[in-house]
Amino acid sequence: RIRKMVTDGIQTNEQWDTVRAFIDAHDGVASALQTAQELSRTARDMLSHLPDSDARTSLERMLDYVVKRTI
Repeated sequence: RIRKMVTDGIQTNEQWDTVRAFIDAHDGVASALQTAQELSRTARDMLSHLPDSDARTSLERMLDYVVKRTI
């Protein structure tokens, strides 16, 4: 039901409330943050094999920004 609601596009405040309640009940935000941190570590490890450069530094900074930012 939730997947269909999200896939079809949330149209009403009631639907938003339902989705938000599901996310809260299943620690969705914490889970998403944990996944983002894991993916960030993997990406950083991949970047470590590249030579130091402005581009590499920019990508590393983007990883920090995306994972540490708050809503």
